[in-house]
Amino acid sequence: MSTRQFPLYAETIFLHARLSLKHSLPMQKTSDAFKSATSAAKAIKAKGEAGALLKTGVLKTGALKGPTLKDEVVRLIEEEIISGALPPGTRLDEVQLSARFGLSRTPLREALAQLTASGLLEARPRSGTFVTRLGIKSILECLAMTAEIEAIAAEWASRRMSDDEIRGLRAMHEACGAAEKTGSSDSYFLANRRFHAGIYAGAHNRYVAETANFLFMRAAPYRRLQLRQPGRIRSSSAEHGAIVDAIAAREGETAKRIMRDHILIQGDRFMEFISMLPDSFIGLKTD
Repeated sequence: MSTRQFPLYAETIFLHARLSLKHSLPMQKTSDAFKSATSAAKAIKAKGEAGALLKTGVLKTGALKGPTLKDEVVRLIEEEIISGALPPGTRLDEVQLSARFGLSRTPLREALAQLTASGLLEARPRSGTFVTRLGIKSILECLAMTAEIEAIAAEWASRRMSDDEIRGLRAMHEACGAAEKTGSSDSYFLANRRFHAGIYAGAHNRYVAETANFLFMRAAPYRRLQLRQPGRIRSSSAEHGAIVDAIAAREGETAKRIMRDHILIQGDRFMEFISMLPDSFIGLKTD
């Protein structure tokens, strides 16, 4: 696998894991998934995640249950939550969403129910559907679990990634460095997302990829804000470099330790992180 191809491979694994979670589909072997990586990556923006994977054969026609448009709406709402366009606590207006997506109320409600089941949305009696707000305990629990899963992924990647895949991962790290220079936390967040997806793919284990992606989506609005802490992008990029070096040196325990520390927010860092969160992001109910 070439250095140029690996980022596309990682992107395909990232998307395929998400589709597998939503539709209970089996993950293909990574070698099979890679055969469709280049064409899938090119089709993602034009067709959307479901359409791209159907087009390239990663998913077969008829594998998705229900209208494709409904699945695309699920994907779009997910992306808006991850990007911060729909921050935690936002109420979703069914009438507006129906008009915006050109979707009747029944499939729209099915899409919202699917997102509620995944934990990204929450239904409040007599109030409507809202983007989920995590309480302090839930944020801590989610980040702690993410740290452990991604630490495992880094350790396994150090044993399983080919030299070409490692060069591809280093290219992803360099992309993070370029995003860092722009000074935009949003640009860095996107590059950071691809870097971590590369490590999920490098672990060559579908359950790690599925679990890591699920946790990423749950914590994404909060992790995005973490990057706005003074100096955090710079330290994050440096930590990425140390992780890549450990993986390239085949030092699994070192990669595991650095990745765990990279994700966890401890001590003063946690207090600073919490102080930056808008009140609307924090759930008021007891976790």
